Amino acid sequence: MYHHVLSFVFIIIGTTLSQAQGIWTEYSLSNSSIPFEKIYSIDFDNSGNIWFGTNVTGATGHLCRFDGQTFYPESYNAWIYDIEIDKSGSVWVINCMNELKRWDGNDWETFTHNNLDWYSDPLFIDSKGIKWMNPGFGNEILTFDGSEWNNAVNELSYSRIYAIKEYQDKIYIASDSGLIIYNGQKWEKLMSGYSDLPNNKIYDIEVDNYDSLWLLCGEGFLVAHKDSTWNCYYSKDFEQNPFGLEIDGEDLWIGLYSQIVKFDKKNTIVFNSSNTNLPYNSIFCMEINNKSELWIGTRKGLFKYTEEIKPSIIIKQQPRSVILREGYSTAFSVIADGDSLHYQWYKNYQEIQGAMSYSYIINFLL
Repeated sequence: MYHHVLSFVFIIIGTTLSQAQGIWTEYSLSNSSIPFEKIYSIDFDNSGNIWFGTNVTGATGHLCRFDGQTFYPESYNAWIYDIEIDKSGSVWVINCMNELKRWDGNDWETFTHNNLDWYSDPLFIDSKGIKWMNPGFGNEILTFDGSEWNNAVNELSYSRIYAIKEYQDKIYIASDSGLIIYNGQKWEKLMSGYSDLPNNKIYDIEVDNYDSLWLLCGEGFLVAHKDSTWNCYYSKDFEQNPFGLEIDGEDLWIGLYSQIVKFDKKNTIVFNSSNTNLPYNSIFCMEINNKSELWIGTRKGLFKYTEEIKPSIIIKQQPRSVILREGYSTAFSVIADGDSLHYQWYKNYQEIQGAMSYSYIINFLL
């Protein structure tokens, strides 16, 4: 008498993941303990806390930390135009008092320069820890290494700087008169008509997982650049008052004053006041954390968008191996929930012809 141990590999043919509708969470004065509503800048620290600041008159604190449960306003009484958090977790801010300030979790330290203006946004910290800023829309770039200031005057004219980014050991600057590049010694500018840029207005710069440089340009254009290749994308959904670009895996998020747009390089999904609780024409900033949560600062509070990825097929019970005597039969079965389920049974990784039901009966003859 022989005993046979029967073990089958079970595979469901079909889509295993589906995109569920995202979840919007709102933090405003009416439904939370948030200390102020007009959120002008956002960043995340090493512990996953979100830091945000405001420039609204009468706000309490102007700087706040949120751990997902509780808001912790810091004692800070100057308008904040930008926030950056360095590798050590220190919070750096540019304020309306012509100051660059650092918060180490216990105390504030203040750094000043004669050329700092009441509005010196944006603030950027490069891989060496050097702080970059643009004083009051002027034709100048200031840098600060923690002890010394450097006046890195840009001889290439522009009217406004929107973003600063490091890419392949160079500093890239988004301005309203082209893309400015600094290699540590020499300034260079790329402009439409003399490059592959569709126009000269560049609002933000990001780098994706493939080391491609992405530019958010005016008039509805996105540009991807790597090595000598340029790819240009256009959508009317990007046209109206863009301010920011975020990249999460394969998806790009475009921030506009009136809406947030998700773009997968083929299609767009638009989120605005008509299909979400985002306020009308009041979006100022956005950032994505390491949990793929999109945080949005608006005139009416802080918003979080989370995409739920849920399995569309759930296997509740897998088939089990059995020991079967010759001359007996047994049935394998699986219990699963989902839409448009298809079944296929395998033996030794080979399809069993006709075995396409939720159960499979096998007989061993004497």
